[in-house]
Amino acid sequence: MRNFDYSTLRQRDWPQEIPKLLDLLKQYAQFHRLQLQSVSAPPEPCDRHDPERARLRGRYLALQQRYPEALLDNILASCQLSGLKADHALLSYLQSDDVEPSSLREQEIFDYLRLHRLFLEHYAAIPFHGQTIVKMHYVLHQSSALPYRGRFRRRPFEITKEQLLSDTEGGELASFVSLPPQEVPAAFTELTESCRVNLEQGGIEPLLLIPCFILDLLCLHPFADGNGRLGRVLTQMLLAKCGYEVVRCSGFDTLLMRDSQRYYDALTASAAHWPEGGHDPGYFVSFLLRTLLRCYEDFNVWFYSLEDPRDPQGRMRKAQEASGLFAKHLPAGLALGNIPERYRESPAASRPEKPDAHASLLSRISPLRRRNLTVTTPQGELREVAVLQRN
Repeated sequence: MRNFDYSTLRQRDWPQEIPKLLDLLKQYAQFHRLQLQSVSAPPEPCDRHDPERARLRGRYLALQQRYPEALLDNILASCQLSGLKADHALLSYLQSDDVEPSSLREQEIFDYLRLHRLFLEHYAAIPFHGQTIVKMHYVLHQSSALPYRGRFRRRPFEITKEQLLSDTEGGELASFVSLPPQEVPAAFTELTESCRVNLEQGGIEPLLLIPCFILDLLCLHPFADGNGRLGRVLTQMLLAKCGYEVVRCSGFDTLLMRDSQRYYDALTASAAHWPEGGHDPGYFVSFLLRTLLRCYEDFNVWFYSLEDPRDPQGRMRKAQEASGLFAKHLPAGLALGNIPERYRESPAASRPEKPDAHASLLSRISPLRRRNLTVTTPQGELREVAVLQRN
């Protein structure tokens, strides 16, 4: 039987990169709160003779629009990670008030849309414990009425050699076998309770505790289906509850999808020897911290580009200023855009590097535009929906 005692994270010898990332993320979080406070209340409409108030009001209105846009982007990316085919037109249709999903795929996307919106809009009021996660899984499959919704798996979970997406220790493929079904309820209760207690007591750094908990949850695979989508929503909910609210207005899932190969590489590397407790969570922790850092970078680029919405060169200049905003505050040996890919050599590091999806600053700050499209519903009716598209 595995033991899940997260208090041991205090004594763990983390590589040098992770403490530097923690310091940098705390600076970003503090500055992000100041950014939100500066536009927390909408200034009253003002005339053209008061440009400062007009600029603040414009930022407030843009921020209010960014939340639903980021929500749809994240849901679309997470569906793609899970193998569900979706697009913005389908998501816009499914979020209508009177919609009724007509297929199993639409039911899964509809339920995920509802789960994502519920737990990221009301995260502050939702208590975190094991029963909350069980209810989340029920909501994730509520429309489909599947018999295993909200219930632990009753079959063994194994990933064969052919299903693994990256190499493990020594460069050789190996299968992964999780805990047997009869041990899942007790293990689930222990790991969720240990995480809850340590989050409430505050003795463990949340940015270390949350990735380790999510890693254990994914490796335990407590439910028959939907563990990946559930884990991604839970990651963002816990980060938001701990003060890292940037996940609500940035593309956290989108970044995971764009860097999906490294996401699965880090997950597979950290899952090696997990059943016997000999795994190394550092790969997964490092990857999630760097993904969160990119969320802050992307939000800063967007936030400071609002002053020049119709000037491409101005957007580029603001983007460069935002990217270098914290350069003088970085810990020694760590620079934005130059963070080591892994805190130590990874078995998958020999793969050719994929093009960096974040290289183009203009692509990051390209605004989403709403366009009305006429679509045919599953019932044969014509419906006009608002579709979010990038220029």
